[in-house]
Amino acid sequence: MVSWSWDRTIRLWDVLSRDELHLLEGHFKAVSNAQFSPDGSKVISCSFGDTIRLWDVKTGLEISAFSYAFYHVTFVQFSPDGDKILWCSKNNTIVIWDMKLQTNTQTFCGHENAVTQVQFSPDGQTIVSCSDDKTIRIWDVASTMSIQTMKGHLKRITGVHFSPDGRCVVSSSEDKTVRVWNTWSGQQLLLLQGHEKGVTTAKFSSDGLIIASGSEDNTIRLWNAKTGKLVQILNAHFNFVTDLQFSFDGHFFAEEIS
Repeated sequence: MVSWSWDRTIRLWDVLSRDELHLLEGHFKAVSNAQFSPDGSKVISCSFGDTIRLWDVKTGLEISAFSYAFYHVTFVQFSPDGDKILWCSKNNTIVIWDMKLQTNTQTFCGHENAVTQVQFSPDGQTIVSCSDDKTIRIWDVASTMSIQTMKGHLKRITGVHFSPDGRCVVSSSEDKTVRVWNTWSGQQLLLLQGHEKGVTTAKFSSDGLIIASGSEDNTIRLWNAKTGKLVQILNAHFNFVTDLQFSFDGHFFAEEIS
């Protein structure tokens, strides 16, 4: 498991033993995000107004660093094939970086405010993004064109996540709601209400049957992804949940607490 912190570090953990395997140091500012590569051999991380760094999971050593302070990167992710890096930033743009060519291959522009999160579709052909401009956009990777815009949230959108089949996306917002959208039509399919404060994250389970959402109200809520019915409320925190991630089998999830 990978965790990151405002103390500028990333840590790798053995989930079974709970032992810390590696402490990854090198960022000069708070780390905003970290993700494993699809094959689990690398970790990519970004920090606020600093750099994007690539790490070797086995050794804990830094492989490379990309200095793009002017982008003010907010989120970073590997492509499904692991050859490219996708990131978004506070300057309203989304970028794909080719690690083999060591260059920026595509830039996506259209959001009117900071882009808060971005993700490749499972097949890698489209991208979903969300923004402080209260919209969600679907982008065609090949053409870099925005092919769908979803509107409905009343405040900034904090996160967005594709369903395993790529047909839907789930979004979380400071307006206290979670919403599910059809990626092809842009239609809102479900409105999930119940959190008492802003929702910081929402993710589909690996089988697409459950949505988990975390909030500033210190709870995690589990929802039926088909009906929108609330399944369970987990009240196990004294601080709010900033992120969560299901295990591959969908039976467990890891969470980050502020």
